Order: sequence, then structure tokens, then C-alpha cells
Amino acid sequence: MASLIPRMSLHGPKYPRRLVYALGPYNSHHKTWVIEFWQQELQANGQWSVLKMANVAANELADLDPGEQQLLRRLFESYRDGRSEQRSRDQFRGRMVVVPSSILPLLLPALAATGRFGKIVEPQRDKRFEAYEWDAGGPWWPVIEGCEVIPGQLTLRGRLRRGNEDLPISRQLEILPGGIFRRGNKFAEIEAGSSDDWLKSLQQTPEIVVPEKEVAEALTKLTQAPACPAVELDRRWQQRIGEAPPQPALRVTLRPGDLDLPARLLFGYGSLDISPDDPHEMLFDTVEGKVFRRARGAERDFIARLPGDFDTRGYGILSAEGSAQLLDDLAREGWRIGTTDRRVHGGGTFTAKVETGIDWFDLGGTLRFDGQEVQLPALLQAVREGRGWVNLADGSVGLLPAGWAERWAALVELSRSKKNLRFAKNQALVVDSLLRNEKSIETDAVFGRIRQKLRSFSQLDPVSEPPGFLGELRPYQRLGLAWLELLAELKLGGCLADDMGLGKTVQVLAWLLRRKQQGLNEGRPFLLVVPRSLVFNWVNELRRFTPDLTFVVSHGGGRENVLEQMSEKDVVITTYGTLVRDIDKLRMTHFDTLVIDEAQAVKNRGTQAAEACAAVNASHRLALTGTPIENHLGELWSIFDFLNPGLLGGLPKVSQYAGRLRLPPAALAEVAEALRPLILRRTKNEVLKELPAKTEQTIFVELGTRERKAYDELRVFYQTSLEQKIEEVGLASAKIWVLEALLRLRQAACHPGLLDKKAEGESSAKLDTLLETLEQVLEEGHKAIVFSQFTTLLGILRKHLDARGQTYEYLDGKTRDREARVNRFQNDPDLKLFLISLKAGGVGLNLTAASYVFLLDPWWNPAVEAQAIDRAHRIGQEQPVFAYRLIAENTVEEKIIKLQEDKRNLADAIVAGDSRVMKQLTAEDLKQLLG
Repeated sequence: MASLIPRMSLHGPKYPRRLVYALGPYNSHHKTWVIEFWQQELQANGQWSVLKMANVAANELADLDPGEQQLLRRLFESYRDGRSEQRSRDQFRGRMVVVPSSILPLLLPALAATGRFGKIVEPQRDKRFEAYEWDAGGPWWPVIEGCEVIPGQLTLRGRLRRGNEDLPISRQLEILPGGIFRRGNKFAEIEAGSSDDWLKSLQQTPEIVVPEKEVAEALTKLTQAPACPAVELDRRWQQRIGEAPPQPALRVTLRPGDLDLPARLLFGYGSLDISPDDPHEMLFDTVEGKVFRRARGAERDFIARLPGDFDTRGYGILSAEGSAQLLDDLAREGWRIGTTDRRVHGGGTFTAKVETGIDWFDLGGTLRFDGQEVQLPALLQAVREGRGWVNLADGSVGLLPAGWAERWAALVELSRSKKNLRFAKNQALVVDSLLRNEKSIETDAVFGRIRQKLRSFSQLDPVSEPPGFLGELRPYQRLGLAWLELLAELKLGGCLADDMGLGKTVQVLAWLLRRKQQGLNEGRPFLLVVPRSLVFNWVNELRRFTPDLTFVVSHGGGRENVLEQMSEKDVVITTYGTLVRDIDKLRMTHFDTLVIDEAQAVKNRGTQAAEACAAVNASHRLALTGTPIENHLGELWSIFDFLNPGLLGGLPKVSQYAGRLRLPPAALAEVAEALRPLILRRTKNEVLKELPAKTEQTIFVELGTRERKAYDELRVFYQTSLEQKIEEVGLASAKIWVLEALLRLRQAACHPGLLDKKAEGESSAKLDTLLETLEQVLEEGHKAIVFSQFTTLLGILRKHLDARGQTYEYLDGKTRDREARVNRFQNDPDLKLFLISLKAGGVGLNLTAASYVFLLDPWWNPAVEAQAIDRAHRIGQEQPVFAYRLIAENTVEEKIIKLQEDKRNLADAIVAGDSRVMKQLTAEDLKQLLG
């Protein structure tokens, strides 16, 4: 036992007094001990005086050894008065201390180390002191020894053991409360946790003799008694105790709608099932008439076999992922698996069968459990009911294999029929991917060839640019060309989602030119649907790279003649708005390929643009976008529903399963794996090693006194009003007020003129910082772009630039001559500044003349900001690009950039196969934004 008090130093003449500590009587009512203080004084002859009682005060210890002072303070801290109230050690004064029996074992080693702890022997004339010692050899362990003294009878005796040492628990030992005993003048420690009642009982009854026929029952009752010491039997009696390891058992609970399995671990000894926290070391099986000793080591091994956390009673949760296989493995290892009254089989063996029709294929299947078969309809019914198990013919239960329910729930939604799963041929890619983990699939020859072709997505060989293409494709662009050709061969639509600046337009034009040259388009035109701001970009690229492709632009007034001439051209270019207006005429033409640029325009199925694109009659469909997901997974579903009608079943039905960000991580990974061949995305870091470095930095701007006061007043106002509104109607219904509050706070963080037109002439911390930085950048000869989502803020900036005589170019959503302004910025060495609204200039512009990009205010979606920066950081850029975000410190802007990472994670979830998804805006998020 570790001492709480260090050993004291030797006394010297410097300390003329020493104390003696006498152990007094034990108070059984209060469970306390008395320690009396005696003292001796150093005499002139160097001898110590006779013993006399000492009155010790906590503030009068200066004449004692420092070690002894420390010991006394420990005693003072342990002191209890008659009411068991602790007193301050600094206030103690008295001739004795009363300490609890539980603390005495901690004090004894230090008291004995003084050599002056013991008892006072008082003859008639002189008082003598007899010291006690402390046994430092470690604790003794109580055991009950069972041996055969009398033939045919078991004799039980109490013993104390320590290593090879052995002591009988007899009346010669003084068993003291608190886990200590005294033998002669030596105190020793008993193992912590031993029961004083058991020790006293064994001391009072040194032997118990049990007839042979009563031994089993006696041992059971003995070992089942609380806090019973270990029972050790001699060899003859050990042979009568069961030593076989227990049989582990898992009792699971099956609940509809919950694929996770609540379970309880039990250990079987004979006919007994006990929980891990059962305190008994020996068990009496009344059915078999046997006594079993607990095999603690084997029990610990069984517990370690289970995943996750099981509590001390054996209760835990087996997650749906892998639980069926685990239970199957455990059953083979000899575990008993079941409910309270039914046997449970682990993961069975599933066999899928595919049969191909004219333009469809059927999927069937059988799940086998130990010779019992369950057909697909019964399995699908379990999926619909949210069950992870099926009932078997013999009354037992079969668990669905790991991940089976997620894959097949998606297949149920994708199918045209729910009885015998029937799919369109263009769904083969998704179905094949979802079935990839099934170990046994029987397919006919037609579907086998389709599967083999689908697997070639991972083994593409680059395709060179066609004759007449004016330019040289990069290696990754040639792989893109091969991908486009394979999609067309399989009659699948795809999403080219390369980073901004990697030449998606060039890859598409090279592919269209190849199709024309090979006659694959059969004379049908190609239709390009693009945002109005990108029309001139496509026209320039067509003229630059594929002059052999004739084209016509259908946009604006007087386009009736254009519509009549479409069939005479190779390429027809139109805008989303024009497509909506002309869809009745355009749908009459059969196009070879429909290409939609900036495909996020069809992210919502119910919009006019999405419906018009879906109505176009085209043999092939292709979507281009650098941001396939902006807000939620439904946007990706919408794009793929456009690209491959019917590929994902009915979107509303899929949404019920996938939901708006409710797809389970395992199922999300499955669907992402299925869709990945239809998405081709390369990042600049992957394929453009030679591209100059891009440095992004956030500049935090401290608001001035007036701005800070105005912002804080606005924040407090909205914080209070929104709390009341949300309390009245809920967060979802208060969305319009939330958006207004966030908009106003973002404007207040930029410039007071965004809230009050009269304040447009004033300065602001953010504008001052921008102007100061711009002055230095422009003086060094660099070109710069300034983006803002607020055109009013750009207007205020223009007034300040005009006052300084600074030339610049400007572009927003109302600008018509975009091409001319871009060309001027790119080619005029004297024009070094371009002001652009984020929405109007975030896509389709090539501004490689600039090496500095400034974002005046943060946008919710980081992908949109990345698009803006990539106007400069793209193919053709020869200088390092520096991008700066100006953020007003301690405002909603700073909180927005902390939430932006969620949307980046969402985009990665599908495109990169990551299971992370965007968090929904919660009341806690709102509190953080307004805090």
C-alpha cells in the first residue's frame, strides 16, 4: 500500500521534542480509531525524558522535525469530531485525533515508519512504549480452502495467502476494520475490496465440514453469496467441478424499420445462461446437478469477438453493416444465435439472375439459408417494410446479407415493375454497379456483353483529335474524347465535370467533328444550349478549333429564318431562354446530340428550362458543368434524369429513398459508384502540372467605429426579431425573414451605401483596403479582376475609381457587348482593371491576362467563388495567380466562410465517391451566424 506521508528525517538537537503516537480503542458505532499524542523532551544529558501526554496545536509545531509536522497535518486533515464533521487542520488543538477506519490503512505505514507508533505499557512506576511495525510485503489475499480431511467429506477453511506465504484465519489474528490485520506487533494489509464480514465469519468459524452429497449445493450457495472470497479446492474435489468453457450466445431483437440489431451477450454453463456482469465465480446447475467454475478468460475472448461497445450486462447494438455476415460467422464458430424463441440465421447466399428482352431486362433472385430458399418477391417485401430479415419456412429467421437492403431498396425504386424487377437497357450501368458485390449472378449472353462493355470505362485508350481540328489536345483531353465516344456507343448520356479552365468546350467540339466526319450523326445537326453570356465564347471556339463545322446562332429577334435553316448547319447554338420560347418548333427536329453548358440550369426538374431541355428530340445528351452539385443531391438526380430518361426511375420515388440529403452513407457510396462512369471530372491539380501556382488568401478587414456600431445595431435587431419569428412559425416557415436578415448583414459588412443610398459617397473599411491594395498591384504593372455579387457595391467602387482617374472595364448581367469588353481587357496593355458581377462573370470567360483576383464579398457556395477565380487560373495562364477574399472581421461574412466547407463536401460526395454531405442550416447554425 502506498503511503500518503513521506518518511521523516532523523532527529537532531535542533528539534528538542518528539511525539509518540499510541493507538487507542476502536469505536464500532462511528467506525473510527483514536490515536493519542504522547511526547518526550530532550534533556541536558542527551537523553529523552519520560513519556507524558501531549496537547498538540496545529499552530505550535515549529520545534518538531519537518517530516513530523507533515505527518501531523495529515492526521489533522483526517480528524473527525463526535459528529463526524471534518475540521480545518489549521484549527486543530487536542491530545488525540479520531480518524475513520477507512483512512487508517493509509496512515499506518507512515506512522510505523517513525518508530514511535504503538501502545503504552504502564507499570506502576514507569510508562513504557512498545512499537508497532508495518508489513511492507504487500497485501494478503483471503481464500476459502477446500480439502478432504475426513474421507468423503469436504472441509472448508479460511486462509490468508501472499505468494508462498500462508496464514490460517484464526482467532490469533486481529482482523481490523478497513482491510488490515495485526499479528503480534505487526500490522499487514488485506487485499482491497475484501469483505470484513466474511473475514470475521471465517475467523469465528475456522472449519466447515460438508458431506459429499451436499457439496455441490453448498459450493453453489457459498460462491453465490455476495463478496465471497475465491474458493480453492484440492485436486480430488476439483475433478468434480465443471471446467469446460462456456457456450457464447447472442439474443437479438428484430424491429421493423431498424436495420441495426439490439443484442445481448450471454454465456451458457450447462443449462444456465448468465450475463457478463454476474458476480458469481461458481454456478450450480440444478438441472444437471453440476457445479461450474466461471471461465473468465474465455468470456473475455468472446466479448472481444464482438464489434462496438457492449455494456457490463452484455447489451449492445450490432450495426446493419456486416451484422448478418458476423452472425453467420459466429454461428459457424459454435455461438447460439437467436431471438427469445426463434433461431436466427446469419447472412445467406444470394443468387441473382438476369434475363434480357427486346429493350428491357428482368432481374430475379433467390436467397438461401442452410438449405431453405426465399424468392425475390418475399425479399423485396422485407425491404419495403424496412425489415432486415425474412421469415423462413421452419419458423426461424434469416438476416439479409450486409448492404443487401440498401442496394435492393435502390433497385426497387429504379425498376419499372415492383413484382419482377424490370429495367430499361440504359439502366444496365446502374444495375450492374449495384449488383457488383453479389457473389453469384447468372446472366444471359446479351447482358453479359453489355456488362463487359460497361467495364471498359475504367480502361479507356486515348483518342486523337480528328483531321481538320486546329489545335492539339492534351493527354487528359484525349481520354475525354474516348469517354465521349464510349458513351455514345452505349447510348448513355454523361456529365463532363472537369474543373473550370480545363477545356471542356474543346473536347466536345473535337468529338462533334469526329461524329460528323465518321457519318455517325447521319446528317442530323448538333444542338448546343448555353447561357446567353457564353454564346460568344462558343462561337469563338468553333471558329478557332473546328472551322469545318458550320453553325448558326438562334437567339434574339429575327430568328425565324434561322430555325428554318437549322437542318443545313452542323451546329445550332441557342440559349436557355430562347429554347423555352422556341421548344415547340425545335422539338420537331431530330438532333443527333444535345449539349447543355452550365448544366446547373436544369438542376430543378420543374423549371421551364429543364422541361424544355427534356423535350428536345436528340439521340445523345451531354451536360457540361464545373459544379455538378450546388445545393443538394436532388440537383444531380435532375441532371441525370435529363441525360438518361428513366435511368434513375421516377425522381419523386428515388427521392423518397435517397431524399434530400437523407441517403445513408453506404447507399450513397453504392449510387455514387454506379454513376461515376457517367461523370468525368479532372481537377487542375491532377492534369495540369505545368499550370502556374494559385495562391488564395483571406484578408480580414476591421470595421471602423461607425460601421461597427451600425452593424451591431442591425445584428441585434435581426437576432431579436428572428428569435420571435422562429418561435412563432418555426425555422422552415421563417426562411424569407432569415434570408433578408443575412442579406442585410452581408451588405452592412461591405459598405453603408448598400443599405442607405445617401451613404454611397462615404468610405468603408473594406473599400479602403481594396483601393489601397489595388493601387499597389496596378502600379507594379499587374492586371486585376474585382468580383462582387452586389452590382451596387461595384457602382460605388466605380465612383471612387473615376475620382482617381483610374481606367477599368465593367461587366454585369445587363452588359450586351461582353466579347468586346473581354477582348479589350485581354489585349489592351493599358487597361489593367476589370470589375465583374459574380453572377454574370463567374462562368465562360477567359481572363488569363489577369494575375490578381479580388472577391469583395463571400458567396454561400465555394464552387461559385472557385469558378470566378478560375477565370484567370486556366489554360493559357503564364503567371502565378493570387486570389484574395476580403472578409469583414467579426461579421456574418466570417461565419459564412466557416459554413462553405459543407458545400464543397457535398460536391465531393458524388463526384469523388465521398460519403460526406452538406449539413442543413439549423437553428444552431443561424445562432452562430447572428452571434
